[in-house]
Amino acid sequence: MKLLISNEFYDLFRGEKDFIIPQTLSKPGYSVSILCPTKLSITDKLAGFKFSKSLIIQRSKLSANDVHFYTPLYFERHTHNKTISFLIPLFSYFIKLFLIRPDVIIESIYTTLTPRSYWNYLYCLILKKKRILLNAGDDAARLRCLPFEKAVFNQASKIFTYNKASVKRMMGKYRAPENKFFVHLKILDPNRFFLIPERINSLYTVAYVGRFVTSKGFDKFIELAQNFRNDKNIQFLAIGINEDHFQIPDSIKLFEYIDNLKMAETYSSIDLLIMPDMRNFKSFATVVQEGLMCGCEVAIGSLDKDYYPVQENLFFFNPEKQDDLQLYIRKKSTDTLQNKIMNRVQIFEAFKYKLFNQGFWQKLTDTLQTTN
Repeated sequence: MKLLISNEFYDLFRGEKDFIIPQTLSKPGYSVSILCPTKLSITDKLAGFKFSKSLIIQRSKLSANDVHFYTPLYFERHTHNKTISFLIPLFSYFIKLFLIRPDVIIESIYTTLTPRSYWNYLYCLILKKKRILLNAGDDAARLRCLPFEKAVFNQASKIFTYNKASVKRMMGKYRAPENKFFVHLKILDPNRFFLIPERINSLYTVAYVGRFVTSKGFDKFIELAQNFRNDKNIQFLAIGINEDHFQIPDSIKLFEYIDNLKMAETYSSIDLLIMPDMRNFKSFATVVQEGLMCGCEVAIGSLDKDYYPVQENLFFFNPEKQDDLQLYIRKKSTDTLQNKIMNRVQIFEAFKYKLFNQGFWQKLTDTLQTTN
């Protein structure tokens, strides 16, 4: 069976997560190829990467003959909470599909349908091939569907998503049946994100990982750190790109970029990962799972718990009121190093068990076997 893995981007900055699907499916019975744009995501550009076909081929671990490229039009689009890269594949993308001739297109839609989805849909419609949608999480902000959008979405034989809230939204918007959906944890590489107990120290460490933007509440993280500036048992870290140009106080240690190969060490040194305000980003953020995979507790500034496929070791709080969060931090910071290590190992082991027993790969394989 010939499979085409179709992503909007193949991000190099975030731990090569976009290559896990093609690498894992490259086994007897499956011929796997990818179709990659000759453009980089904003995240990769900010991290200093330059587009390179040879680098994409190297990271994919596929043969050069199985890695295909196309050149789209590129725009940067501003939404209510961020700037995102937006691609418009030209007719040449459609021609590429006919040259590759996949039996199944496994398409990562990055929360919503894009123009690429329509070309994939048209190819599958003409040749009577099938599509599987990954990373589906449409926020249904635009309740009125575009022409053919409902047909493009519902053509998929299976739709994989990260939370029950997304399923409810997409069922309402696209009238998709509930049995088309499968809820699962994110597919991140456990060889990159894992607990290193030796990195745990007695100083209680609270951290923020991601873009420093007001829409994610980084201003609230600064306020929280300032409230603990005289507490010698607690330290604050911020790791990311300062997009909104905050003045970072001395109470926060700043790291602009950490290589993904070292992120396990970084997360292992963090006791509590904080997402200060997730009201504008109603989704299961990748950094939340990265932290849990490394045995971190995570505090989330949102009361919409149904956006998270797991809730163990997550502390939900009202982002407008930090009293509960401050009490939580003060209580946790009194733990002995021995207790901290024991608790961190328990979080790591429990999440690892969930990750390996959630049934994603079995469900994907079953879908492929019934998609001939």
